[in-house]
Amino acid sequence: MAMRETERSARLYFLIGGGLGTIYGLWSLVNLVNLARPPRHALTQEPVAAWYIIVISIVFSALFVVAGIDLPRALRTGASWILRMLVVAGVALLAWVVVLYLSSDVDYDPDRAKAALVAGLVGIAVPVALVAYLYVNIRRLSAEARATSSTAANT
Repeated sequence: MAMRETERSARLYFLIGGGLGTIYGLWSLVNLVNLARPPRHALTQEPVAAWYIIVISIVFSALFVVAGIDLPRALRTGASWILRMLVVAGVALLAWVVVLYLSSDVDYDPDRAKAALVAGLVGIAVPVALVAYLYVNIRRLSAEARATSSTAANT
């Protein structure tokens, strides 16, 4: 029997995952700012990749919390904003690999460059798969919720 997400389990995933991700992202941001603030060290000298990853993580984690709060209502109305957010999250995860690859210190060594790219793709495979899984299940749950509400309206 295949595992099927319910509205409750999807909502819990969004709330718990988003909440933990937001807390971890804010903690990482504070650490990055503290590392970048020794005397005579400009904040902008930190690698762009670190800033991108942390800020994007905080933004999408916070959006996941909002999605968890709004999920019941959103499912009845098509959940279009949540589905769009999941697509953008998937694209941001893939961009994350590109940013890490471009900012990695590969010294123009083709073997190190390939290894950095493979490591980035492997490391991002699970989060991308989770986003795709959520997308499919939110689409299904939305269709079920709209069918249930239209059936109830017709009776």
